[in-house]
Amino acid sequence: MSFENFSRQNVAEFTITGFDHLPHQKVLGCLILLCYFCVLLSSGTNICIIVTDRRLHRPMYLLICNLAVVDIMFTTSASTTMISVLLVEDRRISYYSCISRMYIYHLGDITGCLALSLMALDRTIAISQPLRYASILTNPRIFILIILSWLIGIGCIAKVATVADNLPYCQPIIKYVFCDYPSLIRAACVNPEPYFVIAIILGLWLLVGQFPCILLSYMKLIYTVLRLPNNENRHQLFSTVVSHLIPVVAYYAPKLVSVLLTRLGVKLNLTERNALLIISTLLPSLINPTVYFLRTKEIRSRLLQILQKKQCCIIMFQVDENYMCVSEFVAVGFPSLQPEYFHLVAWLFFFLYVTTLVGNFLLVLVFALERSLQKSMHITMGVRMFQVDENYTRVSEFVIVGFPSLQPEYFHLVAWFFFFLYLTTVVGNFLLVVVFALECSLQKPMYIIMVSLALADIGFATVALPKLIARYWWNDGALGFHTCLFQEQMIHYFGSLSSLILMTMALDRYLAICFPLRYPVWMTNRTMTGLTLFCWVVAHIFAGISTVNFTMMPFCGPNKIVHAFCDTMSLTSLVCGDTTRQFSEAFAGAMFVLYVPLSFIIFSYICIIIMVLRMASRQGRAKTFSTCATQGCIISIYYIPRFFVYSTPYFPNLKMTPDKRIATTLFYSLLPPLINPFIYCLRTKEIKQILKHWVQRRRDITPLKPALVATVTK
Repeated sequence: MSFENFSRQNVAEFTITGFDHLPHQKVLGCLILLCYFCVLLSSGTNICIIVTDRRLHRPMYLLICNLAVVDIMFTTSASTTMISVLLVEDRRISYYSCISRMYIYHLGDITGCLALSLMALDRTIAISQPLRYASILTNPRIFILIILSWLIGIGCIAKVATVADNLPYCQPIIKYVFCDYPSLIRAACVNPEPYFVIAIILGLWLLVGQFPCILLSYMKLIYTVLRLPNNENRHQLFSTVVSHLIPVVAYYAPKLVSVLLTRLGVKLNLTERNALLIISTLLPSLINPTVYFLRTKEIRSRLLQILQKKQCCIIMFQVDENYMCVSEFVAVGFPSLQPEYFHLVAWLFFFLYVTTLVGNFLLVLVFALERSLQKSMHITMGVRMFQVDENYTRVSEFVIVGFPSLQPEYFHLVAWFFFFLYLTTVVGNFLLVVVFALECSLQKPMYIIMVSLALADIGFATVALPKLIARYWWNDGALGFHTCLFQEQMIHYFGSLSSLILMTMALDRYLAICFPLRYPVWMTNRTMTGLTLFCWVVAHIFAGISTVNFTMMPFCGPNKIVHAFCDTMSLTSLVCGDTTRQFSEAFAGAMFVLYVPLSFIIFSYICIIIMVLRMASRQGRAKTFSTCATQGCIISIYYIPRFFVYSTPYFPNLKMTPDKRIATTLFYSLLPPLINPFIYCLRTKEIKQILKHWVQRRRDITPLKPALVATVTK
C-alpha cells in the first residue's frame, strides 16, 4: 500500500525516539549540556566584547559577531530538544514547537554558511587589496551584506517550513534526535522522495555553490601570502588565514563525510546518522568562538584588559608600608599529638578520604548508568500519606490552561503582549548586568545586589513566560511531568530569591543611612558577595521541600493547570487524596519566605525614616527620601498583591475568580522584573552618567573619510 492512501490526520505532538536504543543516555545528555553551555559562554563573551568596545567596530569583527549570533541560534534549536529528551526524559514535543525549531535550525544552518562566505570575502579583499580594503568594505556595507544573508536564509527556509507544515502526519514519531526537515518528511504519511528535492537543492547550493567559492578564496589567499617577501608578514597573514579556515573545515567536514559515504554506497545505521548529525550541530558552534578568541589578538587583549580592570577594583587596606606579607600558613592539627603517631593518623585520614570518594562516586556512577534507578523514590511515609489505589495510572503530562475565560480570538494578542513583556524584561535587566560588568566604578555593594536582583528577574521571566507564550501562540500548553515539577521548583526558587534579595537591599540601605561612618567597614564587596551567595543557596531550600513532596504525591486525575505556569497551589489541587497538610506546609513556607523579610524591611525603613527626619540638611533629606522611595515602590508592588492572593483561601469574604487570581499573580510576578532596570537606570546617577557616556561614544563610531594631504615645499 502506498503512502498516499493514508487519510490526512494532523498530530498534536511528536515523540523523539532517536535516543531510545542508547544505554547511557544521562552521560550523553551531560556532555551535550556541557557543550551547549560552552557555546553560550564563549559566543556570548565574543558578542559582549565586540559590542561594547568601539575599537572593534570594524568589518571583520562585525562578521565574527554575526557568526556568534548564528551559532547560539543554531545550537539552541537542537541542543534544548536533546537535553530535554536525555536529562528530563521528556520525549514529547508539540507540533508547532517542532516546526518552529526545524525552521530555526535550518535558518541557522544557511546563515552560518553565508556568514562563512562573507568572512572569506572579507579576508580575500583585506589581503589581496590591502590599500583599497577600507574603501571597499565599510561598516554600512557589511551591515547590508549581513542583513541580506539573513533575508536569503529566511526566504529559503520559509518555503521549507511551508512544505513541512502542509504535510499530513499519520505517525507522530521522529526517529532522529531533534526536529529537522528530513525527520519531519519521514514522519509524514506521504512518499518522501519528491519532498527531498528541496533539501537536495539547498544542500547542493551549500556544498557545490558556496564551498568551492570559499575554498578558492582561501587558496588565493594562501598563494598571495606565499608571494610576500617579508617572512614576518607572511607568518602573520598565514596565521590569520588558518584561523579563518578552521571554522570552514569544522562546518563542512561532517556534511562532506555524509555525502561521500552515501555516494560510496556505505549505508549508515540510525545511530551513526544521529551521531553525525549531533557532531555537525555542536562542533562548528563550539569551535568558532574558541578559535576567534584564541587567534584574534584584539578580542583576547580586550578580555584581559577587562579582567585587569577588575583587579584594580579591590579595596586596599591602609597598613604600615614596612609590613612583611605572609607567604604561607601552617596547619597545626592536633597540638598535643606525639610525632610517633603522625604516620598512623595520616593513614587513617587517607583511608577515610579514599573510602568516601570512591563510595560516593560509585553511587553516582551506578545511578547515571542504570536507567532502572532513574525514578522518583516513593518512601513508605509518602505512600501512607495518600490513601489511593496502588494500581492508579500516574499523570504523564500537565496542560497549562492560562486564563480560562479568554476567547480564542484574543490568543495571539495575548501572546504578543507576553512576548514583548519577556523581551523587554530580559533586555533591560541584561543591560544592567552588562553595565555593571564593564564599569569598574559600579562594583560596589549596592550595585552587586542590584545585579543579583537583575539576574533573578531574568531567571523568573525565562522560566515563567516562554511556555505561556507558546500556549497562546501555538496552542501548546502541554508540559511533561518532570518539566512541570522543574518549572514549579524554579518559579518558587526565583520568587524566594527575590524576597531575600530585597531584604538584603534593605539591610544595605539601613546600614548606609543609619551608620554612614561604619558602613564602608561593615558592608564591603566581599561581605555583600557572601550575602548574595547565601540568598541564592538558601532560596533552594523552601522550593526544594515543596518539589520533593510533589514527587511522592499521586497524580491520577485531571491534568489541567488553571494557571499561567506550574506552581504549588495549582499542582496541589490536582493531587488524588487529602492535601490539607501539604497545603498548610506550603502556605507556612510561603509566609515565612515572604513576610519574615518583609518584617525586617518594614523595620529598616522605619529606622531610615526616623534617621532622615533628624537630618539638618534639607537637600540630604530629599536625596535620601528619593533613594528609599524608589526601593519602597518596588517592595510594595512585590509584597502587597501576594498578601491578597495567599490570604484568599482563609477569608471567605475574599473571593477571586480564576482569571482575577491569574492576572494578580502575573501582575506582582512580572511587573517588578519589568520596571526594576528602568527605575535603577533612571534614578541612579552613576548609571545614568555611564549610559550617557556610552551614547556619546557611539556618535563617534563612523570613521572619517581619508582626506587629501598636500605637501607644500618652500
